[in-house]
Amino acid sequence: MNSKRIFIGSFIRLIKLDNSFDEIKKVFDKDNKISWTRTTDNFHITYYFLGQTPIDTIEEIQKFLSEKYITIQEIEVKVKGLNYFKRKGKPSILYAEIEENKELTEIFNQLGEFLLAKNIIEKKNPKFTPHITLGRIKKASQSFDNAIKQFRKNDFGRQNGIKIEVIESILHPEGALYKPLKL
Repeated sequence: MNSKRIFIGSFIRLIKLDNSFDEIKKVFDKDNKISWTRTTDNFHITYYFLGQTPIDTIEEIQKFLSEKYITIQEIEVKVKGLNYFKRKGKPSILYAEIEENKELTEIFNQLGEFLLAKNIIEKKNPKFTPHITLGRIKKASQSFDNAIKQFRKNDFGRQNGIKIEVIESILHPEGALYKPLKL
């Protein structure tokens, strides 16, 4: 295999969010159809999804990351409340919100500049909304907004320190698995 399906991201481990995940699924599953994140071990922030990427390009990205972000970045990530992205006017992604964080935005911008300069991406994403995807919404009922309100202000915890890494996305019928990619 000469390529792998990857993204650049940071895994997030929060006991409060992990412990709340079953309750969130129970509340939303009453009237909505959602394809949930397979496991809480998959919770992460995505800076750039690159899809199928040649191995030599992955090596170049990993070299940049190891030089630029040598150790765990001392950044506090606070996760509070649920929200969703829309696609064509309908809810499409349910996520846990990450409070505004200038350091994460700076990492996103630095990565974008590198990926552009190396022609790995054609254009930088215009906006970065750091979040943790909980599920892909297949069908939202009228009760969807009430379920969102129920968790709108929940404090899901904070993580001190993140690692920026290349993460492989391995597709399975029961959902994707994510693992740090070591070449």
